[in-house]
Amino acid sequence: MKSMLRYPCMALILTCVSCAEQKPRSLEEIRAEQQNLPTLYLTKTGERVVAPGSKGVVVCDETKEIALPAYQCNNPDCPGRSEDGEPVLFSIPDPRFYVTVEGEVGEHSFDSPEVMNFSGSYELECPKCLASRNKSAETPEQSQQYLRWCQPYELPESAKRREELEEEHKARVDYINRRIGETD
Repeated sequence: MKSMLRYPCMALILTCVSCAEQKPRSLEEIRAEQQNLPTLYLTKTGERVVAPGSKGVVVCDETKEIALPAYQCNNPDCPGRSEDGEPVLFSIPDPRFYVTVEGEVGEHSFDSPEVMNFSGSYELECPKCLASRNKSAETPEQSQQYLRWCQPYELPESAKRREELEEEHKARVDYINRRIGETD
């Protein structure tokens, strides 16, 4: 009778040991999740779309407009900053992209009239700050500071998950290094 009890216990112990030593996901799997974290995209009319970061450009289902990745202005004196201190969010217009008849993202070539006749700026500049700046009177250092204040916006839940993924990545690298050390 004792020997019959011993085997189920042994199986349970082996299962627990194998669970404890389960190897982390591959670096490729971790990178894929990092690239597909939810990202905020904005249309030119201000509609918000959340989609995987790997998309680059998406179409807003409601308005059928192109939505581009959101940026934030971290200028402490930005005129677009909200009353509670939140930075202004914006996207950079890109005339290469349009919505096809099928409702998908289409892309014009660089030498198309839509792109060639574009009168906007491709620079990463906050539109609220830009409206109050005198660019011709700025020093190169001041211009660079305005560019540095503009950063990609990251959704709070994506920022949290990115930190978790960085820890998982570190654990995976440690695991690989331990395995390499075992074979030496």
